[in-house]
Amino acid sequence: MEGEGGNYAYNSWIGLTCEVWDGLTPGSTKQGVVLITAVASSGASANFSVKNMNDTGTITSADGSYLIVVGSAYGEGTVAGTAWADELSVVYNQCQIFKTPLQITGTILQAALRGESSELARLRDQKSQEHKIQKERAFLFGRSPINITGAFSDDDLTDANSNQVRATMGIIPAIEKHGDSSGADQSRFSITEASYSYGDFVDDMEKVFQYVPEAGVKRAFCGAGALSYWSKMAGSSGMAGNSGWTVNLGDMKRDALGFNYRVLETPHGALQLIPTPALRQTYNKTMLVVSDENLFHAQYRAPKFQANILTDDAYDGVKDQYFSDEGIGVSLIESHKLFEIS
Repeated sequence: MEGEGGNYAYNSWIGLTCEVWDGLTPGSTKQGVVLITAVASSGASANFSVKNMNDTGTITSADGSYLIVVGSAYGEGTVAGTAWADELSVVYNQCQIFKTPLQITGTILQAALRGESSELARLRDQKSQEHKIQKERAFLFGRSPINITGAFSDDDLTDANSNQVRATMGIIPAIEKHGDSSGADQSRFSITEASYSYGDFVDDMEKVFQYVPEAGVKRAFCGAGALSYWSKMAGSSGMAGNSGWTVNLGDMKRDALGFNYRVLETPHGALQLIPTPALRQTYNKTMLVVSDENLFHAQYRAPKFQANILTDDAYDGVKDQYFSDEGIGVSLIESHKLFEIS
């Protein structure tokens, strides 16, 4: 907590009331409550003066004891205390240019084809869907060479003609690269079907819901295999190898955004399991839990449909293009979770 001003950050402790514990696990002993009155030094050897705030005897802390802040208590007529603040670690991302062209000759444009009354209309509809799928997959799986911690510097990713190419970092690679695979802020979880127990499920969901969203539920985008796994677990007899435990899985519903979902009830909150076709093949048994409050859509330029963009030399045909310049922004990576089932 030491700041650039030496004792500056540590002086902000003055006036805090703290519980003194000999550990942070269940069964730890609370030794008392103290008021921090002065700070003598900074750095790894920082020490400070405290006063006992309750009727216990002498409080003797040892190496490994923890002070857990309860609040603050200032004397009457005193001035404001020393301010302290931290800075978030910044990892840069960027928007990406998406282009999906379509082209048809003048002859085919006028032809009456079987199956479709207009080949141009069919292609426009098909390419519109393709364009959206490309954006969805980029927001899920995209990688960016500038996605590093520290000062921003332009990347050296260029095309064959040395034009700068920018790419957005998808949410899954962001969790893989910057998320923890263990500890209190764990973001990456591995489930082994044959041995995953109810205790493992409860512990994992505790970490998923330690940052409770305002809506009270979290969205979980699931590949077909992940959704099948939770559906099998909702069976009456559970799965072999899992001590017969089951989960509660609600009926399929649709939310205001148009997502079909089933509700997975956990001891710590509810997950909306959303079938996500983009999570297939190697991501078939992947479940991505996102925090809506810490994920946003970045749009550098408004998307547009560019019609008839090829007209030089009296071109006999029509060429159109779908254009977007977009990306995603992710904050507080520990609030997003990635489950991989094997």
